[in-house]
Amino acid sequence: MTYCNSCGAQLVPGAAHCPNCGAATPAYYINTGTAPEAPTIAPSPFTVVQQSPPTTAYGSNPYAPPPTQSSQQNPYTPLPPSAPSSQQNPYTAPPPYGTPQSGPQPAYPPPLAPAGPQGQKPPRRFSPAIIVLIVIIAVLVIAGSGLIYYATVYQPNQQHVQATATAIAQATGTAHAQASSTAQAQAQINATATAAAANPYTHGGTLVFSDPLSDNSKGVSWAQDPINCSFMGGAYHVKAPDPHFYDDCLAVDSNYTNFAFEAQMQIMKGDGGGLIFRDQDTPQAYRNYTLDVFQDGSYDLYIVNASGATVLTSGNSSAIKQGVGQSNLVAVVAQGNTITVYINHQQIASITDSTYNHGKIGFEATANGTNGHATEVVFSNARVWMF
Repeated sequence: MTYCNSCGAQLVPGAAHCPNCGAATPAYYINTGTAPEAPTIAPSPFTVVQQSPPTTAYGSNPYAPPPTQSSQQNPYTPLPPSAPSSQQNPYTAPPPYGTPQSGPQPAYPPPLAPAGPQGQKPPRRFSPAIIVLIVIIAVLVIAGSGLIYYATVYQPNQQHVQATATAIAQATGTAHAQASSTAQAQAQINATATAAAANPYTHGGTLVFSDPLSDNSKGVSWAQDPINCSFMGGAYHVKAPDPHFYDDCLAVDSNYTNFAFEAQMQIMKGDGGGLIFRDQDTPQAYRNYTLDVFQDGSYDLYIVNASGATVLTSGNSSAIKQGVGQSNLVAVVAQGNTITVYINHQQIASITDSTYNHGKIGFEATANGTNGHATEVVFSNARVWMF
């Protein structure tokens, strides 16, 4: 198959001119014996390689259909011989890409073979010195982190825990010490209260009455009048202004049968005074037991009835503190028919009498005999234990 050198159209075999552009064909030059004029072409920086159209089984483009026989062409006329390579038309268009070509083929670079294992780069390896350096750096980093943790977290926490434990221990110790001190103080108070409540005379009975005698608030209704009985200066004052008579001051609402009765007694002026117990006075007569203690160291225990006073026992005792202003603790224990006398916790006398078995308690101020004086006695801290 031959193509036009001017427009590239397919030429009919043997045609002298191109049916598309009218240009002379190679057959025209062969038949006329002339050579085509070489066209003037400007020089090009690119080299153009001209190749002859490939020859196929049909002498033309393999993609074109085989030629049909024409009534005007002799199928037996051989094709004109190709022009020598020197007379080859340099303007003949090359066949489409992919058309089989005859003659030597252009050389193309062979495809690259896939890289085999021998083409791979060897893995990078560190020298022993670098490895040792990396290990040292890692150890230093770990040690530094541990030191920072110890200094900023662990040690402050331990100090806080120790401080808290110390504070708790101190607080606990203080609390224990305070509790122990409180317990000791309370034990002392209890011991004192127990000792105070204990009957020092018979070591039995129950403390039922305790009165400092600073006022009339203990519920026994101490007698009060401006001449003989009054509370002054935190104590109970009993007075006998006429030296020929004694005067007493009773706890009107008291009534005891078997008991121990004590009080602190101080003679402010005059002769003496003492305790009244089992008193059963009536408007018609005085009836009671009386214990008198005098500043000269003597004492009397007597019974008073409608007929007068009868001494049951009397005497002198070294247990009595003598003189005006001296204070003596005076006590009597009445249990059944037995009456026992105590001065400053010392027993000085004991008698038996069954005349009165119960009654009120009270105090007395009295002159000592016919040569007596006006007397005033102050009483405080009265207590009664019942059996």
